[in-house]
Amino acid sequence: MNKERGFIYVATGQSYIDEAVISAQSYKAHMADIPIILYTDDVAAANSSQVFDQLIELDDPAYGPSDKFFALRNSPFEKTVFVDTDTWCLDQCTELFRMLDRFEFAVAHAPVRAMNLVPKGVPRCFPEMNTGVLAFRKTPEVSRLFEQWAINYLDFKVRRNINRDQLSFRKVLYESNISLNILPPEYNLRATFSYMVGGMAPVKIIHARGADLKRALRIITAGNEEMSLYPYAVNIERQNPTSSN
Repeated sequence: MNKERGFIYVATGQSYIDEAVISAQSYKAHMADIPIILYTDDVAAANSSQVFDQLIELDDPAYGPSDKFFALRNSPFEKTVFVDTDTWCLDQCTELFRMLDRFEFAVAHAPVRAMNLVPKGVPRCFPEMNTGVLAFRKTPEVSRLFEQWAINYLDFKVRRNINRDQLSFRKVLYESNISLNILPPEYNLRATFSYMVGGMAPVKIIHARGADLKRALRIITAGNEEMSLYPYAVNIERQNPTSSN
């Protein structure tokens, strides 16, 4: 397996493994030559799909956000794109790897930012990021970022009873010296919330599941085909969005 670039997933529990299989198939449909690794608690359950190029068993899974820290720190690739199990690839997005020639790290803004929980020392104008799509290059600064994120996540969880990894990530990202690029929403479109697409920028990755994913696929597929004729934003409103990473 080529270690230059690749995708990684983390899935613990049968339902997330099943979701990762379906998600990975969408990436393979557009980028069959790019390897995908799954970090999981049940290699046997994931093996039958044959969509993953490598399966790595987690020895002591936490069945929560902290499971991703081991995978992020131990990715074998020089350039990695981590994706959540509830992401769906609509088109090839190899430009994410090319961008890492210039930047060490790339992430998209979170559509809903917990402004009442801004970490101490972080300005409100430095937004919360969504950790469902992360592109990064293997560098010492990136390794330090992941190590500090794991420490801060545990601190938030123990002292403040906050089990969301994005708040601790906001703090460590602000305090890092990393070379950062902000991804536009078409590379991590959180279709669970209100969102905007358009400007002749076809959506590459949807981040949603269930009815939200189906609705977004229906609307965005039509929108992608019409972008060249109508290069204006299409605002998709969702009523009563639920809170989620």
